[in-house]
Amino acid sequence: MLHLTRQERKVLLFMGFFILVVSLLRFFNVNSLVVNPTEVINQAQVININTANADSLQNIPGVGEVIAIRIVKYRNEFGKFKELDDLKKVKGIGSKKIKKLEKLGLKL
Repeated sequence: MLHLTRQERKVLLFMGFFILVVSLLRFFNVNSLVVNPTEVINQAQVININTANADSLQNIPGVGEVIAIRIVKYRNEFGKFKELDDLKKVKGIGSKKIKKLEKLGLKL
């Protein structure tokens, strides 16, 4: 029988656990869950703020349910946005978010 110290048993147990986790991740192909940044940018470019519904607007990074509803509500009350900076009139959208949207290549 192997005579291992307590420390050696811990190391072997940790290595076995690590191998098990990596094997499970490879088996379930967790890489498919990772979002490709270029996919997010391309998806945002397809969304038109002046025509998209609230569900579609939520696909834009940084735009959640509440902001999406506010955008649609504002658009229904005041008409289409003429430029991206007009989004600042929507509560919860400021200069930082506008800059992020510009980087994504969002169109009106």
